[in-house]
Amino acid sequence: MECARCGAPGADRKCGRCKAAYCGPACQRADWKAGHKAACTPPVCYICMDDDDPEPVHELGCACTRGNAGHAHVGCAIRAASESADPTNKASPWIECPVCKHQYNGVMRASLVEAYRAENPTDLTSAKAMIMSMLQTSREREAIAMARQYRAMCAAAGDNNVADIFETLEIEAIMMGKGREAYAEAGRRLGQILERTLARGDTFCYHANRLKLMIAQTQLFLGTADLDTIHSIESTLGHLSETDELHWGVTMLAATTRLLYGSRDVGLEQLDRVVKGSRRIFGPDHPMHKAAVFNMEVARNGRACHEMARKGVFPFTMRI
Repeated sequence: MECARCGAPGADRKCGRCKAAYCGPACQRADWKAGHKAACTPPVCYICMDDDDPEPVHELGCACTRGNAGHAHVGCAIRAASESADPTNKASPWIECPVCKHQYNGVMRASLVEAYRAENPTDLTSAKAMIMSMLQTSREREAIAMARQYRAMCAAAGDNNVADIFETLEIEAIMMGKGREAYAEAGRRLGQILERTLARGDTFCYHANRLKLMIAQTQLFLGTADLDTIHSIESTLGHLSETDELHWGVTMLAATTRLLYGSRDVGLEQLDRVVKGSRRIFGPDHPMHKAAVFNMEVARNGRACHEMARKGVFPFTMRI
């Protein structure tokens, strides 16, 4: 996040009322005197517009969240999702913002997914969304248990396609914060799932592309990536729109790999493109832009790029 006063990246100090970000107390004090005092207002729920409601408002976490815009009461968001249910895609109003058409993140995503799952306990889309929400909120053990449960259920029903998707989610949870052995095992299992996916003829499907990216992430962490890894990553870009979060996650991963195994200048140029593009499309408060800013800081400081993979800053769980 960038400082509201000087524009410096990595601002982690926030105004207590409107949540404007600052790089430090000096900039916050200067901005207060320069006019922020008069303009500072707490965020209001965009649905009910009631600023006297004692229920706290939360960021939507989508592209609408910019400054103190894009906030809502969880209760209001749940009621809105219930009333706008789409019979052709029941899960969509609970996962995707109706205004910007991007997915919710953070507290809002977790709350809406749990509410939807309570009403639709057997829905596989709600199960996948719930696991992804767990991954976003560092609940890896719960995610692993739930993914294994649904993987077994789908395999018993003969739905091997969906069973593989749940196994991929299980592996992603195992990879979070783990060491070399976990990444090596994850790479082996992901390779097997990719072989099965391609054997079914799903060469260009979203899941096949996601598998390629996760395999590249394991190679980057283990230090076994090479130019073929870069080509594998970039081959998926042709199937993704710039308005898709995954497009920028892919470009970020390709840039990181180039920093190690290709041209540092090209890698930094790609990362800079992700920083600017993710801010333009999703806003400065979106997780994708924050990940891009973090990665750029790591790259410029000359720290090992596998640290990015270890910290899990390639958010492939953005989409279902």
